[in-house]
Amino acid sequence: MAAVSYQLTLSGVAQRLTLAFPADDRNPGGKYDVPLRVISFQGLKANTNDIFVGTDALVSSTVHGFRVDATDSAPPITFGSHDTGGSRFSDYYVVGTANEVLVFHGILY
Repeated sequence: MAAVSYQLTLSGVAQRLTLAFPADDRNPGGKYDVPLRVISFQGLKANTNDIFVGTDALVSSTVHGFRVDATDSAPPITFGSHDTGGSRFSDYYVVGTANEVLVFHGILY
């Protein structure tokens, strides 16, 4: 099983996880946006504010699917293991304080 990980520097407005992909293909369904067996989310140690994750661009601190602890002191939030189907990085949007960082990791099929 191959694994990939990325870091997304937050802008203060909703962002799709695909913005962390290499610049040659940040499109949903592109070459980096592959089905995932497992996906995990974690804040960076230097962060001071929580990060909010949802499934569309309306994600906010009050409307979200789940919250990622600000730092790496809490265990990562992990979804999987999916035997079939799974999700893609493009299924998720995040919002948090500008210049803070979300680390995310996927195990591919």
